[in-house]
Amino acid sequence: MFTCLAVMVASLIFAGNEGDAGYIGVQIKSGDSDGIVIQDVVPDGPAAKAGLKADDVVVKLNGKEVTDLQEFVKAVRATKVGDELKLVVKREGKEKEIKIKVGKKPDDGAH
Repeated sequence: MFTCLAVMVASLIFAGNEGDAGYIGVQIKSGDSDGIVIQDVVPDGPAAKAGLKADDVVVKLNGKEVTDLQEFVKAVRATKVGDELKLVVKREGKEKEIKIKVGKKPDDGAH
């Protein structure tokens, strides 16, 4: 149940509901191992455009190991729109570097 709650909280945070908070367009959850699991990627969002995929496991963010979901969320939100994040992800047993240009949440009229 805790993991589901964390996913919901992360989804809300990544929706960019506060001002110009960094937005990459992902839904995440804590992994069973080290890292944060990408559960879903918003089509045409910054993460999708950079090549991030569902089931990727983020192990590093800007050179620092990723072990805590909340710290990952805070780091993304603190990144300015237009700046770049460097992620190292594990995909199919191999590490891959992905650079994401942080965006602003599209104004779709949702509350």
